[in-house]
Amino acid sequence: RTPGPGVSWLYDIVRGCIEFTSADQILKFLELATKDESIHIVKAKNRFANPTLTGYRDLNLHIQIDINKDFKHICEIQVHHMAIRRLDKELDAHKYYEYFRKYFAGATASLKDRLDDLVFISGGKTLDDALLNELLDNKDDEDEDRLERLASLFEDQLCEYHWALRVHGKLFEINKKNHGEDHSSVAKAYFNIANVLKDQGN
Repeated sequence: RTPGPGVSWLYDIVRGCIEFTSADQILKFLELATKDESIHIVKAKNRFANPTLTGYRDLNLHIQIDINKDFKHICEIQVHHMAIRRLDKELDAHKYYEYFRKYFAGATASLKDRLDDLVFISGGKTLDDALLNELLDNKDDEDEDRLERLASLFEDQLCEYHWALRVHGKLFEINKKNHGEDHSSVAKAYFNIANVLKDQGN
């Protein structure tokens, strides 16, 4: 890393994986790897303790390989539990991880709010115009941040542009009422409406 060229920050150009059939085997491997003086673990990511959004669990190790006295290389070893990996492939879970990664990106403090939004959308009700009407007609719930997250979900993740357009329209009305038509939030709402219309081909 420092000092060193930019490539010294790359950890996974060379990547390999090992599958184990039990947690005991994984622990034994880690014990052997940490005791071996020829293996230098630079970084470890324990996703058994902190799984991904889809619940996938594995262990990523970044290991330093000494090419010669002047050059070292970092490679990645992924440690998998065979049963977890098999189930992940059967459920095609990585597709859902990629699908929602953008939606959940950002400050950790907002993750619960975003999860609550998803629970609201799928909480035993059909996602249709009637549900959206219920949300947008609720005068007691004009949470601008929540509406912006829902608009982003409809537009960027679900590609439900007509629903996104209605939510952006609601945001325009709220911001105009609360801040006046010359406020930047109103201009932002105009811009978002124009973007959705463009996505629709209008």
